[in-house]
Amino acid sequence: MSAGNKRPVTWIHGCRGYRVHAFKDHVRELGEKHGAMSVHTFYDKIEQQIEDGYYEGFVDLSKVQQAMQPDAQYYICGPGAFIKKHFDYLSAQGVAREAIHFEEFGPATLAVG
Repeated sequence: MSAGNKRPVTWIHGCRGYRVHAFKDHVRELGEKHGAMSVHTFYDKIEQQIEDGYYEGFVDLSKVQQAMQPDAQYYICGPGAFIKKHFDYLSAQGVAREAIHFEEFGPATLAVG
């Protein structure tokens, strides 16, 4: 990533907890280098004092609505039900279908309308 790229990036991640948080250090490093990246993490349960940008519970895009960018491209990765939930939410917010990209993890069960 070049230091001159200041295109806003928002990273939203959900996982069980701090100790099993995949990409935690790598994403933090990328955010520091980028300068225009906001990071929002949802843990099943917050077990220790941590910095801002962390939320307890399942990923809930309405809690990070201020981080949503007009004309953004959205990339969703996870199980089919997770993708469908967030695809439907983004669609209801007026995000064009062509701006929502996804990759399903696990058994292929996804069907979006």
